[in-house]
Amino acid sequence: MRKAICFACLLFLLFSSCLEKRKAAERAVELLVDRVFSMSGENMEDDRPNLKLSAGGFYYGIIFEDGKPVAEVAGYENKDMKNVVVPESIEGMPVVSADFSDGYDLVTVVLPKTIRRFTFANCSSLTMAEIPDSVESLGIFAFEDCTSLIEMEMPKSLKHIGDFANCQSLASIKVPQSVAAIGYKAFEDCFSLKKLRMPRKLKSDYESNPEYFDLGVSDNVVEWY
Repeated sequence: MRKAICFACLLFLLFSSCLEKRKAAERAVELLVDRVFSMSGENMEDDRPNLKLSAGGFYYGIIFEDGKPVAEVAGYENKDMKNVVVPESIEGMPVVSADFSDGYDLVTVVLPKTIRRFTFANCSSLTMAEIPDSVESLGIFAFEDCTSLIEMEMPKSLKHIGDFANCQSLASIKVPQSVAAIGYKAFEDCFSLKKLRMPRKLKSDYESNPEYFDLGVSDNVVEWY
């Protein structure tokens, strides 16, 4: 039913030659698709047909890595839950990633040692995240707009840092010696950041290529160790 509706909407767009009509048609499609995916009487599992619901209340998908099934957590059923501990496994499969970027009201979260990828973008209530040593990369949207984040110890296994932009409550952070690359303006709009401890091995890159190695903070905040 949904596919038929979306296909009909697409045909409508293709035959809308006038710009104003096209804009109106596009808006109509947006409203219709929103309506289709927010019908009363349907639960989240119905709206996300590729996901399953675990006994612990986590939504998850299944992918294969090295020929073996693993689980990717994509939120949880009870959005009122404030303190979350992500399980190491679901249905016997190791949990390798977690996505809580849909505006969950998380306050604290603990990730398992099996985790390798995650994002908490737009979790504005998140104050603390415990990240295991299995994580080697903090993605582009890992902590973007986590405006209440005040505490986050980076694992010693970390090699790449993507984005902490707009983490307005973060006062200090230490980048581990294992890190080899940091995203452009990774700490932009972190207004409370008073101390950013950086590995000395990255100092020459920082000084010789300031236009590319821009951390998004003033020089007096950076401390090399």
